[in-house]
Amino acid sequence: MQHCFPSSWKKLASWVGGGLREILISEEDFHEAHHTCINDLLSSKLISQEALHIAGNGCW
Repeated sequence: MQHCFPSSWKKLASWVGGGLREILISEEDFHEAHHTCINDLLSSKLISQEALHIAGNGCW
């Protein structure tokens, strides 16, 4: 993030947790995020919804 947004990365990084919290609260958004992880971002890994939820809750 620092490389792509050198002048604003700190401010942007401070907002990441809020967006992640919103995804974890919304069941529909969480299912969509899980779908994206298992089919794109982490397709080589077998990530369960439970594991993704635990990892997301551990981010703050």
